[in-house]
Amino acid sequence: MEKFFSEINKYVISILLFFAGMGFLIKYLSGDELESQPGAMLIASLALIVVAGLVTPWVLEKLTRKHYRILMAVGTIASLWLGYEVFYSVDEEIKFREKKSLVDAQTIQSLKDIRDAQEA
Repeated sequence: MEKFFSEINKYVISILLFFAGMGFLIKYLSGDELESQPGAMLIASLALIVVAGLVTPWVLEKLTRKHYRILMAVGTIASLWLGYEVFYSVDEEIKFREKKSLVDAQTIQSLKDIRDAQEA
C-alpha cells in the first residue's frame, strides 16, 4: 500500500494542474453571450492542461537539460504574457464602465435639457 501512495504522490501536481485546466475550460465554455469570458482564459486553461502533461515524471525523465531550459523560458514568457492579458482585460472593463457612466450622465443631462425646452 505504501508503494501505491509513493507512486501516486509523483503525479499529484500533474493531476491538480489537469483538473484546474479542465475547470477553467468548462467555465470558459459555459459562458453565454451576456457572461462571456476573456479569450486569455481559454489559452490559460489549455496551457494548464499541456503543462500537466509535461510535468509527469516519465516526461521529465526524458527531457535533457537543454530541452528543460527551453521549456522553462517559453513557460516564463507565456506566463508573463497571460498575466499581462488578464490585467489589461480587467483594466479595459474598468475604463469601459467609467466611459459608460460619463456617456449616461451626458445623455441624462441632454434629456433634461430637452424636457426643459419643451416645457418652456
